[in-house]
Amino acid sequence: MKKLAYILTLALAVCFAACEELPEQTAQDTYLTVGFSSKQLDSTKGSFFVEVDSNVEWSVSCSAEWLTTKKTSFSGPDNVMFSYTANEQSKSRTALIKVEPKEAGATSSHEIMITQRGGQSGGGVDDGGDLGGEDDGNGSGDNGSGDNGSGDNGSGDEGGNDSTLAGSGSGTQTSPYDVTRALAIINTLAYGEESVYTRGVISEIETVDLSQGNAKYYISNNGATYNSQLYVYRGNYLDNAKFTSSNQISVGDEVVIYGPLLLYNSTKPEINTPNHIVSIVKASGNEDGGNDDGGNDDGGNTGGGNSGDNGGANSGKHSRWAELPAIVDANDDGIHDNNSDLYYASHLCAGGEKNAQKNGTARNFTVCFSAEHHVPMWVAAPRHDCYESGAKRTDAYAKDPKIPADIQYDSKSTGGGCNKGHMLGSAERLSSTATNKQAFYYTNIAPQFSSGYNTGGGGWNTLEDWVDGQSCADTLYQVIGCYFDRYTDGYGYTVSPKKISFGGRDDVSLPTMFYCVLLRTKSGNTKKSVIDCSASELKCAAFVRSHTNDLKGQKVTRSEMMSVADLEKLTGFTFFANVPNAPKSTLNPSDWGL
Repeated sequence: MKKLAYILTLALAVCFAACEELPEQTAQDTYLTVGFSSKQLDSTKGSFFVEVDSNVEWSVSCSAEWLTTKKTSFSGPDNVMFSYTANEQSKSRTALIKVEPKEAGATSSHEIMITQRGGQSGGGVDDGGDLGGEDDGNGSGDNGSGDNGSGDNGSGDEGGNDSTLAGSGSGTQTSPYDVTRALAIINTLAYGEESVYTRGVISEIETVDLSQGNAKYYISNNGATYNSQLYVYRGNYLDNAKFTSSNQISVGDEVVIYGPLLLYNSTKPEINTPNHIVSIVKASGNEDGGNDDGGNDDGGNTGGGNSGDNGGANSGKHSRWAELPAIVDANDDGIHDNNSDLYYASHLCAGGEKNAQKNGTARNFTVCFSAEHHVPMWVAAPRHDCYESGAKRTDAYAKDPKIPADIQYDSKSTGGGCNKGHMLGSAERLSSTATNKQAFYYTNIAPQFSSGYNTGGGGWNTLEDWVDGQSCADTLYQVIGCYFDRYTDGYGYTVSPKKISFGGRDDVSLPTMFYCVLLRTKSGNTKKSVIDCSASELKCAAFVRSHTNDLKGQKVTRSEMMSVADLEKLTGFTFFANVPNAPKSTLNPSDWGL
């Protein structure tokens, strides 16, 4: 009996000792958070998503009839899609979205202010203005002569003549604002709805959208990007004509622009739409409208394709991510600006892994996902040994919380003779359990043939194994992508597009080809960022294989290689947009041992 009591006492002591090492268990706190508190919309009809993270039941409501959602009650995290009609009035309009817990007081509520830009005046035809006068563009004839009339400023200058403001100009055609004064007017909220004249030098070109005939770009006083810049939103060319060529404007061109000033989304100063170029003086050496870089790299729009990517470097929070293709999402709403079929999401490592500088969280991957195909268009990620050990494969297949749920697979089921093919492999993200779970998001999965493609010795697995051998002490940057048009690869295998049942849906596009785009330093041990390397220090290439079981056992050869520039022309995407010296036009199989 004493022995038994001793054993029980010892067991309890061990138990308590172990428990002391664990954090105190408390009831889970309730929470309800939203992705943003305000948003500004174009005047045209469209839709957007509100990302809500919560562990309670909650609901949404809206104060305006022009902004609607089909579903209003939710439980847990979700993305809510709101649709809005076109604003045919000249003035902007607002709506208030409320996100509230079902149980009053369970956690905090949120309000999201939505502002939609006014439509184009005069029935939406053009700015209504005769450039010889100072028309406010409303087509009513009020103030068209430029005088003050009823008290409105006919010159379009509201506060612009205030000598206390920095910069110069009065906003008229004969005395345009310089960028400094335009920014001062915007930042002091002294602008009105009427159009004004602003002069500047083009410092960056975001995109020239030939399908819409307009351009988005930046101007500054002297063309430098480190000085204060003013964003020009969807502007037309000279005399309000549509753009017909991406070479019509170039960095360094001096322009005068006619359009309204705006502080977009309460943060971004811009010349709003409708706007157009009144005059242009081409920069020296740009008489043909081009940006000649000496042929070392395409550095710009490759032409072809339908993605609408502009070919310029990404700005803002992802400007140092070397693996990224061009992200065309100026308003940061996760949807391609020129193609509403494409959605973007970037994921940081969920396990808290630190970046190389130890000053932030390491990135996991970025995806561009297609609502039409229900398959990723591409997944971009860095490859390094630091990601590849510490945890086990989780098989935690789930929907990506940053992409609308209704365009993803509905389940982890397969079909069409395919299994679930990772774009970024599970084995390439084993630094923590949480980070590996992200690799199982459906947005990182594409249907791949199971018998001879995504299997041991299969056509795709063989290429993946070869790519594993390209990792280096620096970092290997890769983009894995899908293609959906008819395609014939370098081995002569032709595949045509079709739909299959996969992932619990019957409308999934089966990729006709998969590609892998790689970039790294040649030596592999420079201890430099590829962004800071010269072209001679770098190597990049695309490896392309048709989606067919006939490639089983096929070793990697130069027959499947193409230059990155050629793949850009085929797909319409601009790869390694943040790496100015990436040698995308070159193709040297010997660099890769082939």
